[in-house]
Amino acid sequence: MFRDGPTMVFFRPPNSSDTITLNEVPERAGAQGGVDHFGFRLTSQGDMDRAVAEVNQAGGSLAERGERGPGTPYA
Repeated sequence: MFRDGPTMVFFRPPNSSDTITLNEVPERAGAQGGVDHFGFRLTSQGDMDRAVAEVNQAGGSLAERGERGPGTPYA
C-alpha cells in the first residue's frame, strides 16, 4: 500500500479495509527476533472488552491497557 519512512511499511489486501503494518526497530536488529506486538482496529469499546475476554478465555493474559491519546484506547 505505502511506505512510511525507512522502517515502516503498510499493506492492505485487495477489497479490504484491513491493514498490516511492518515496523523495523533498528536498535533491536540482531537481537532475539519475534513479534513485538500486533494490533486490531476495533469499532467500539465493547469490541475491545470482548476481544480481551476472548484472549483471556483462550489462555492469554492482558499485559497492559491504557490510552495512546484522548479517546484512543489500547489493550
